[in-house]
Amino acid sequence: MKIYLTQENLKQSSLSSVLSYVMENGTCTRREIQRATGFSWGTVSENANELISRGYLIEERDTSKSGAGRKGFVLKI
Repeated sequence: MKIYLTQENLKQSSLSSVLSYVMENGTCTRREIQRATGFSWGTVSENANELISRGYLIEERDTSKSGAGRKGFVLKI
């Protein structure tokens, strides 16, 4: 029996990959997720936003870095 991948299957798989990465690695940035998974920036950002809206992840300012420059955001469970 052939199994066909649908757009919804791929979406659920990428959502799962992003959530799994954060669960396994703790607090991380979207850029770290992008580098580790190989997903495009848009895919990571879209999936992170969806997981935030569903209540699986939260996003906070990164207070661990000091010095000049813009402070980024981190994702965590």
